[in-house]
Amino acid sequence: MATILAYGVEELCRRARWWELNIRFIDIVHGPCERLSSALPTGREFATAFMQNLYGDSDARFMIEVSAPPSSKGSTKVKVSAMGQVFEKDVDPGKGVSFTLPDSVEMQGSTRFNKTVVIEASQDVTVLSFNFKQDTADTSVVYPLQEWGTEYYIFTPPSYVSGTYKEFSITNHKEHNFAEVRLRGSVHFQGKFYRAGSKISIKLEPFESVQIQSEVDLSGTKVVSKLPVAVSSGHSCAQKYTFCNHVYEQLLPIRSWGKEFIIAPLPYHYSQTRHDSVYVQAFQTTYVSMNVAGNVQGFFLYAGLTVELYSQWPNSIYLTSDKGIQVLFEFNGGPVDVQQSFDPFLMSILPTNQYSKSYSLEGQQDFSNSVILVAKDNDLKDVQLDMNPLPASMEWHKVDGSDYFWAELNYSTGASSNQISHPTSPIGVYSFGVAVANGYGSPASGNEADCKAIKCEKDERCEIKGTTPTCVKLPPVGKGGTCWAMGDPHYRTFDGYYFNFMGNCTYIMAKNCHIDTSHPAFEVDAQNENRAGSKITFVGKVQIKVYDYTIIIMRSEFGLVRMNYTLWNLPINLDNGKVKLSLIGMSVVVETDFGLVVQYDWKQYLDISISGDFAGKVCGLCGNFNSKQDDDLFTPSGELAGSEQALGNSWRVPGMAEDAYCRDECVGQCKSCKSDGLFESLMGRLFCSFLSNVMDGPLSECSAVIGSKVFHEICMYDVCMGEGKWHFFCNTLQVYSDACQRAGVKVHDWRHIAHCPNPTCPENSHYEFCGIACPATCETPDAPSKCKANCVETCVCDNGFLLSGTKCIPKTECGCMYEGHYVEAGASFWVDDHCMQRGFCNPANRQMEYNKKGCEAGYECKVVDGLVGCHLMAYATCRVSGDPHYKTFDGHVYNFQGTCVYQMAGTCSKSTTPGSPVLEPFDVLVQNDGHAKRVGSSTKLVEVKVYGNSIVLSKDHRGSLLINSELTNLPANLNQGNVTVKLIGNFAEIETDFGLTVYYDWNTAVYVKVPSGYAGAMCGLCGNYNLKSKDDLVMKNGRQAASAEEMGKSWRVAETPGCVDDCKDKNHCPDCDFTQIEKYESNKFCGLIRDPKGPFQNCHTIVPPGGFFKDCVDDVCNNNGNLHSFCDSLHLYTITCQQAGVEVDQWRTNDFCPKLDFKHPNNSHYEHCAGVCHIICGVGSPPAGCKKPCQEGWVCNDEFLLSGDACVPIEQCGCMHKDKYYKHGQIFYPHGQCQEECTCNGTVQCQKFSCGAHEKCEVKNGIRSCQPVGKGVCSISGDPHYNTFDNSTYDFQGTCTYTAAKACNLNGTRLPAFSVAVENERWYAMTSSPKVSVAKLVSVTVYGNTLILRKNQIGMIMLNGIMTTIPLNINEKQVQVYQEGTYYLILTDFGLRVTYDMIYHITITIPGNYRGRTCGLCGNFNDNKADEFQLPGGKVTKDLLSFGAAWKVAVPGVVCEDGCSGDICPKCDASKKEVFEKDCQILTDPQGPFAACHNVIDPNSYYRDCVYDVCLAVGDRKVLCDSISAYMMDCQAFGVTILTWRTPAFCPLSCSANSHHQICAITCDTPCPGLSDIISCPTTCAEGCACDDGYYFNGTGCISWDKCGCFINGRTYKIGESVLLDNCQQLCTCTVSGHAQCVDTKCGNAESCEIQNGLLGCFPKRCELGTGGSFTLFNGVTGAVKPTMAAYELVENCDPSAPGEWFRVVAKLQECSLTASKSVSALYVFFSDIMVAVTDKHETWVNGQKVILPVQLRKDISVGVSGKSIHLEKKAGFRLSYSWSQGVTVTISNDIAGKVCGVCGPLSSSKNSLEISQETMQEYIAPFIAQDFPTW
Repeated sequence: MATILAYGVEELCRRARWWELNIRFIDIVHGPCERLSSALPTGREFATAFMQNLYGDSDARFMIEVSAPPSSKGSTKVKVSAMGQVFEKDVDPGKGVSFTLPDSVEMQGSTRFNKTVVIEASQDVTVLSFNFKQDTADTSVVYPLQEWGTEYYIFTPPSYVSGTYKEFSITNHKEHNFAEVRLRGSVHFQGKFYRAGSKISIKLEPFESVQIQSEVDLSGTKVVSKLPVAVSSGHSCAQKYTFCNHVYEQLLPIRSWGKEFIIAPLPYHYSQTRHDSVYVQAFQTTYVSMNVAGNVQGFFLYAGLTVELYSQWPNSIYLTSDKGIQVLFEFNGGPVDVQQSFDPFLMSILPTNQYSKSYSLEGQQDFSNSVILVAKDNDLKDVQLDMNPLPASMEWHKVDGSDYFWAELNYSTGASSNQISHPTSPIGVYSFGVAVANGYGSPASGNEADCKAIKCEKDERCEIKGTTPTCVKLPPVGKGGTCWAMGDPHYRTFDGYYFNFMGNCTYIMAKNCHIDTSHPAFEVDAQNENRAGSKITFVGKVQIKVYDYTIIIMRSEFGLVRMNYTLWNLPINLDNGKVKLSLIGMSVVVETDFGLVVQYDWKQYLDISISGDFAGKVCGLCGNFNSKQDDDLFTPSGELAGSEQALGNSWRVPGMAEDAYCRDECVGQCKSCKSDGLFESLMGRLFCSFLSNVMDGPLSECSAVIGSKVFHEICMYDVCMGEGKWHFFCNTLQVYSDACQRAGVKVHDWRHIAHCPNPTCPENSHYEFCGIACPATCETPDAPSKCKANCVETCVCDNGFLLSGTKCIPKTECGCMYEGHYVEAGASFWVDDHCMQRGFCNPANRQMEYNKKGCEAGYECKVVDGLVGCHLMAYATCRVSGDPHYKTFDGHVYNFQGTCVYQMAGTCSKSTTPGSPVLEPFDVLVQNDGHAKRVGSSTKLVEVKVYGNSIVLSKDHRGSLLINSELTNLPANLNQGNVTVKLIGNFAEIETDFGLTVYYDWNTAVYVKVPSGYAGAMCGLCGNYNLKSKDDLVMKNGRQAASAEEMGKSWRVAETPGCVDDCKDKNHCPDCDFTQIEKYESNKFCGLIRDPKGPFQNCHTIVPPGGFFKDCVDDVCNNNGNLHSFCDSLHLYTITCQQAGVEVDQWRTNDFCPKLDFKHPNNSHYEHCAGVCHIICGVGSPPAGCKKPCQEGWVCNDEFLLSGDACVPIEQCGCMHKDKYYKHGQIFYPHGQCQEECTCNGTVQCQKFSCGAHEKCEVKNGIRSCQPVGKGVCSISGDPHYNTFDNSTYDFQGTCTYTAAKACNLNGTRLPAFSVAVENERWYAMTSSPKVSVAKLVSVTVYGNTLILRKNQIGMIMLNGIMTTIPLNINEKQVQVYQEGTYYLILTDFGLRVTYDMIYHITITIPGNYRGRTCGLCGNFNDNKADEFQLPGGKVTKDLLSFGAAWKVAVPGVVCEDGCSGDICPKCDASKKEVFEKDCQILTDPQGPFAACHNVIDPNSYYRDCVYDVCLAVGDRKVLCDSISAYMMDCQAFGVTILTWRTPAFCPLSCSANSHHQICAITCDTPCPGLSDIISCPTTCAEGCACDDGYYFNGTGCISWDKCGCFINGRTYKIGESVLLDNCQQLCTCTVSGHAQCVDTKCGNAESCEIQNGLLGCFPKRCELGTGGSFTLFNGVTGAVKPTMAAYELVENCDPSAPGEWFRVVAKLQECSLTASKSVSALYVFFSDIMVAVTDKHETWVNGQKVILPVQLRKDISVGVSGKSIHLEKKAGFRLSYSWSQGVTVTISNDIAGKVCGVCGPLSSSKNSLEISQETMQEYIAPFIAQDFPTW
């Protein structure tokens, strides 16, 4: 570009003539003498550098021209420093001076230089640089320091003359600085070659300049610096049509670019083959509109790209853009005729907002001087040349698409001085001139009085006084304004008006509606979202537009903001501090240099503050900030809105795609809390009255600054709308406290008193209530030392750590800086918005690196959910469902019922074609569950192998997953987010960064979706994805299979015990006859899917129903018409339709696949079209970016969040730690060595840790912890014979209850306590008067529960006094009980294992870490047999009888003995012994079936026990078989394979119905549906009974499918069984569908929830008056009293409205003369017409006559006798029993529960309702003496 600054033109041109280098200036200078417009800024500090000119040093001139504006106050002192020399001059107002610099100032080469030229002035001046050599020269504006920037885009003219260079320079000022150059072309710099796409990082010393040159185009190269720099760009000699000319120009930084431009043509190309060039550049994705001759074209520009437009006479170009662009005009040179040609020149095109009102023109000697004028239509007539109107003949040309016109005016030939002006409006003026072999052009130099020419103080502003800019004092600025939105949301305007508004669209909160130079444009928008399952809304997205930046903050993205379609960490510094974004406390704070401050807490609180000089200039929901509240509800049209909804609608942001279905009003059943009874009643209740208490307490000092009343009202409203939930209360307090702290008010810790949990802090940080507001970050480690802000509630990095994004890391792990953005080490992002270049922060050197990556094949670059990235252009999906049915990637459908492990899908080649990108390998494996391997199979397990990780989803771990064998909660991230796993609806979703997505519903359905880039590279059961369905049955060897079975078998990758590749029995494969098929195809079954008038009718054209219908029929057939099958099939079609966007009608009814049968977690509910993006703990919203259609499923109830797989209240949410989620209370070991133990309790607390003795750190059952090493086994069998943990044997025949094993000496350990007791009984199977005993009962006490297995109670266990069906589990499998083989097993999660065969044999297995910490009959487990007989006190005895008796457990009312000892014990007759020894030798036979176990368990003790027991049983074969079986069970428990030893003649095992004997039976081989949900199916086998074909194991026996029952919450229920749960508050009934239907219930007023006879139920409340003065009232209060001998009113019907129902019961107390104890001597019962008396001799008198029992007194009254008790009952009234020894018991029916009175008390559910205690019982009963009875 060739330019000369204002007010120095004459001087320069005069000097050019004085230099007398040639008579004609044009022969010397191939460049112009000219001025720039007034938009070019003045200043007092400048710096520049001279780039390399083309030719040699002959006649070189390097000059600085300085001009002072006419408005200057006296002369201005100017100092120029260059090459160690200092030049000083004075310049008068309106004049210019020049400085000639040493020739050595020129930079030559591509390297660094200390040749910076510094210009300093005492007043504002303008500066020009002049670079002259013979035949080539140029000038450039030099911009003052305040106009410098930190971001530039380079433009170099596209000239390719050999030996010339495209070049640019970077000049630094006085501070150390850092710059990055991202090259668009290759360069050599400092002797090193840098390729295109690479980066040059330069540490700039003070006053250092660099020059970078290349022979290739450098346009689009980006320069970014930490501190502002000057950047110049150009060409050593640019040429197109004519000779070359040296051009250069100091560029404007991005922040100074404009949006509207007028480009007029030059009249020097008559040939249509030639043109001049207009170059346009953008710094972000920008839409540009171009209007040429009425033809409008639009195009997008991307960051760094340069677009060339052709300018041809006579058409102007009108350019507009939505963001700032840079526009340059290049005259390409050209002939007017064959004798003349003009050289190129380059000039900037100024945006219209930089036009001026007055310009000076200096015509150049020997040039034809012209101007291009640009003015609006209404201003044309007033444009003047030298104060005269323009010539009438002047022709103005319309600029199509705008209000502007342009004209060309030739104002002189040769040197001249002229003036162009307009009295009131700015115009555009471009000066250019042409001559032979020369040319110049630039914006003209404006000379109107301009406030930019002077600099005012902070309390001043510039005003034009006459024609002179003058600084005047600013009027007092009003107080700033604050507007906020929070909670529901509630709004406060800048003027303090409050209103509530629940719209869920995007609204303009505040914007500048009166933009001027002192008040920049800005806009703050807020998008509201609905809370989960609620009408309540909250601020979910904030968008800020300022200085051409768009900043987006999303609710779920804590610590992050979005800019240019990319997620960025905080802090961010834009445009050298014009916009700053910081993380302060728990909020993001956006600050601008003009006083706008926006704060958002990523949850619900948005705060907007603006300086006082914006008063009256803003608009939006925040009001107009004019100190008047009564006009804050004005709409954009200036009308007063009729309602909050109308106001919100008027300020909606137009054109928001996400607002397509939003509403400004609440829809449906919306609450109104203005008159709600709950709202009124809350005033005196806990929540918001407590809020006031807290505000008056730890927050009391704040009330003087921020009124608390409005926060109290907000709390009241939110609690009402939120139905009284606590976290509204905590949120309100947090916002109030935060506002107080920011206002500088000292507040005290309120969380403790308010019971609000502390915020969760990341690893290596801690919570501080009053922490530093300026954290030490990787970008600014010293920020705390400079911080002046008030303290805030925040998480503070621990010592030695710095904040990196949202993590606290060591300084050595910090990341990089990129254009004011902080980038974490190892992170990468797209540099541009078209995915051509990716930036990467190299953690090794903490430097940014760049590569031209682009999107891989099959992907396209586009913006999705507001973020740019490579997204699939197409993909294919393979589906497995049902029995299972496969649909391949290419659409082939087949069935395959194999039950082994198969490769479902995987990569079989690294790339699709030679030379194509290498594909990321992966494998998806499936293991099928065999349904007994007789009726097909379904998917049991899915394993995804990717990035070196194994991810397993299994039915055994519903709602969680195994990552590299460790059980992990959802959600989870792997490989720094390259793999994510989360819950989407009912499905687990595994998603990778390269486009693989796998879904599994933990039932039957698996989906694998792969991008099109994998086409032709796939293999497995899903086919090869080659778009040809006919070859999808290809086997692993590459050949085509003849059948699905053959193909499936070839893809088997592993076998599981008993698995098969087809039907187990080919002759009995499942099939349906015609009648069954016809039935299952009807609309009562699968036909509903294809019913043209049914609920799916709208889906048939979108998702064809045929395949789903066929699969459904097949599944129902294979499962014998089971309801689950077709319900699952209909559910699958439902969600497939819904995923396709089709609305499906509700098809479930109370009788047809009822909603109640739909499985969902506690605290959740079914919805026909449920949101699949669950509201998760941690963020209180769905996962980021989750936007999917609703589908049939479940959602957590209101105010519950998803924690892993459970819905929990917010206070029970867990913690995120190292990309994994841990549930509340979960203990884990994060580093794989158990050297650190962490606990999640709101926050993660970790401490050093090591495993204890006999433990090692390993993963077991998916959980890493300190696992025990080894185990101890105690066996109790037969007589009973004891084999202790230390393998010592003895016999003990006690018949009492004894502690067999108990955890002892646990102090200092974390081992759970337990106790196992065994009750023995005489073994009558031996003889009629036996002296030996056998086990009758085993009792296990653990985790606060007592479990009792009792002989002959088959299939049942007593759990805490309640008879419970086996199998069961307690507290999510802390304790499990189920049948394994022929015995029942009690198993704990820490390794305690107790078995009982319910006849003869008990085993107790304890883990090795209890070594030395047990006691009881099984010994102390210390590997020392000598001290087995250890007593409870620790002493050791040698007396077996004393040892056994010492471990006796006292049981009230039980008579027992401790057995025999020594010679008293029976012995086996030696004469018989030999016979029995032969029978038992099968145990020790080295060739026998038990030989494999001999080295594991010594059989000799079992052999001796067998001989002894069989001998005493006189050869009883059952005893023999039980003895042998005891050894077999113990061997199998150690995993030993036992050969078949039973025969039909020898010890045949009798099995229950529908089963048969197997020596190695697998417990869950043929499970009923749901069995594996409540027990952990063992992987080993045990001798037992296996189910026959067509029958299924329900945990204790084999039954048909339709009788399988229900397995719910760890319990087992039979079909039709109803049970009370949850303290009798829920009644659940097991239905034929296998699901429980539960309803809320409660006991009647006259009932209490109790356990009686092992059953939990609602039993009548009892009032009891017992012997000895014991008294129990209806409400349960019990006391011992000493009543006076008298008659007492026990109970009476006191309802006067029903005299016919009246009754009265009086009990007479009398003292026994022998014992002095008191007892009931007589009982009197009165009715309206009957009186009954019962004496202590059981004589009954009715109305004075003695009667014989039983007797019916009336239809509703009867008296009878049972044992020693007399019973009297009145139907629908009461029942009493009386005996002299037991006393009186009275129960009342629910019908009259509220009508009774008397000493028994009212039937209240509260024990405290009568305020009676044992101490006050005596006083209580005294008033109830019957006054009509005599006293004794």
